[in-house]
Amino acid sequence: MRTRFAVEDEVIQTAVLKNYGISIQKPVFLPNGDISYVYRIIGADGTKYTMKLFDKNTRSGRKGIRYLKFSLPVTWDMYDRGLYQNISYPIPDNHGDFVVDVDPAKIVLFSFREGKTLEESSPFCREVLEKAAKGIACIHDLTGQMHFRTMRIEDFDLSFLKGLETNMECLEQMQEEHHAYVMQDVFTDLGNLSEEMGEEMEPGEKAGVDKGMGTYSEKQIRQFTDPVIQALCDEVLPKKEKLLGFIDRLYRYREQIDFDPYDMVLTYGDLRGENLLLDSQGDLYFIDWGSARIAPREADLQHFLTEDFDFFLEKYKEACAGPFRPNSNLLGYYALRTRLSGLAGRISGMLYGSPDREQNQRDLECITHQDIGQWEELDRRIQQI
Repeated sequence: MRTRFAVEDEVIQTAVLKNYGISIQKPVFLPNGDISYVYRIIGADGTKYTMKLFDKNTRSGRKGIRYLKFSLPVTWDMYDRGLYQNISYPIPDNHGDFVVDVDPAKIVLFSFREGKTLEESSPFCREVLEKAAKGIACIHDLTGQMHFRTMRIEDFDLSFLKGLETNMECLEQMQEEHHAYVMQDVFTDLGNLSEEMGEEMEPGEKAGVDKGMGTYSEKQIRQFTDPVIQALCDEVLPKKEKLLGFIDRLYRYREQIDFDPYDMVLTYGDLRGENLLLDSQGDLYFIDWGSARIAPREADLQHFLTEDFDFFLEKYKEACAGPFRPNSNLLGYYALRTRLSGLAGRISGMLYGSPDREQNQRDLECITHQDIGQWEELDRRIQQI
């Protein structure tokens, strides 16, 4: 999130002291995170923590809270039992719980590690790729040793695709309606001008009168006149046929998976550079586990398809406890699902979310940087694996 949550710093300080017994300085808001508000917390003794705040009144916040039920016990189990410690893990409160209620939100305190994230480091160097491959292989192979309190298991759900197709149709309609709205605005201006000049126009052509062009709600007018929304139409609609082709391909991958054997393991789920951190000793840490679930190994491996994948896969196989052969259908499924679901979420947020121009601009930039041509090349590479 780019803006602070509407809660006083004193409320956070009081909640942390009451529930964790930690006296903290004024929390420092960090403008990052997709579904939570992130703060850096410094205790009176100088100890640093990361705090995440989840808004209970938003859909994304409630989704994040649901996912905590799996990710928090898992990461604590890994750290507490010494199974794997290069992670961010939750700090238990005075009652041994991980989530604290601060109406209208929930907060979680995490360990903090000094270092630099790899958000701006792609493509990764081979040294980083090797560390990532070994870390991911270790996490996958821990599955049989974990004490799972709850389970979040991959369900291969593609229901979001219907929404994506509907929203592309909505963008087409908006573009058509935009032209009609502009023409209505022209007629309105002409009507006003004619009245000023004392001229008469034909009935139905005066200002504010509908002449077969429809009337528009305040929200529609905002969308018609918002240059960011119009830029969204210009960016997405020329690619509609290609996107529909990728949607069809994803459905075919999904059908084929039912006939393929695969392992189900603990996966990290979101191996973007901003979730990977190198500390001053050069150790790699996995710092955001909100997307963790039980899924095929390929759910994690597909994140490195745009890197030096052959080298990465070689190091991953070397680190695995047993033999492994990647499944091209699963790699294709996850590669396309990740990209299409990201696109669907951003379009939906721009159309139906709060009218936050700054957030809409950032979403548009992400959509603009989606190289659809690269998706074709990615699919060809997958078929060669």
